[in-house]
Amino acid sequence: MDRGGAAPVNQPRLARSRSLVRTLAYALRRVATPAGSLVAQVPVLELSFRLPIRSGLARHLYKYRSYEPAIGNWILDAFPIGGGGLFVDIGANFGWYSCLFSRLAGGTGRVVAFEPEPGNFGLLEANLLRNGCRNVSALREGLADRPGELELHLYKASNPGRHSLLPTPGGETVRVPVVALDDRLAALGLAERPVDLIKIDIEGFELSALRGASATLSRCRNMVIEYSPDLMRRAGIEPSALIDLLDSSGMQVSMFGETGMVEVDATALRTLTGQADLLWQRLT
Repeated sequence: MDRGGAAPVNQPRLARSRSLVRTLAYALRRVATPAGSLVAQVPVLELSFRLPIRSGLARHLYKYRSYEPAIGNWILDAFPIGGGGLFVDIGANFGWYSCLFSRLAGGTGRVVAFEPEPGNFGLLEANLLRNGCRNVSALREGLADRPGELELHLYKASNPGRHSLLPTPGGETVRVPVVALDDRLAALGLAERPVDLIKIDIEGFELSALRGASATLSRCRNMVIEYSPDLMRRAGIEPSALIDLLDSSGMQVSMFGETGMVEVDATALRTLTGQADLLWQRLT
């Protein structure tokens, strides 16, 4: 199975496709039904997503018909549609990557999606059903280094992708179940299966989640991770501990840039500020 290189002929490509008609239509619907929902179409992948109209993600996806195209196009280049494999979506939100992974996994593959926040999980389930994603196991759980319950700190409704298990001052919270990834994959009968790709974006809580995934990491071929060192530092977590954990797993790191992959080394990441989307790969 191809894991990179030039895109095959007729390979779907994600790109921002802005339309004045869609922009105006969104604005009118936002005024007319501020508490309603809308369906955003992504024709290039033959997918559609129902989202609350107040969500910034709804506005972006409805207007541009694409989301994080640099990451999405790398994934589409690396994995053929219907090619099988095991994909893990940690922090699945409304289901963008879970639905994409479902297309890639096909009838012989499998997707496991984790989303602990009840509202987001409802969207995830609905969008999986909407897109016929029968190969996805959707779990209303978060990931941590051990099973139990934790407080999920909720962000504002316009950006529900920012909920975090890190302690944050103020705001509403909801208690959610958490599990260790190694344990959950074993319970699903996937303890020995190679993991083709993990996508993890859980707002600074990645270190705890991956500490419960040592066996999974040892057989993981690719990981896309949102790295948020400033967020971790504010919560009293040293970001270098996350880099050390991934560096010791035997994978090599690069960074998603605006126009392609950017070379970076683990040493530089230990002092990085801001936020970055990283790709860790097992190349041997």
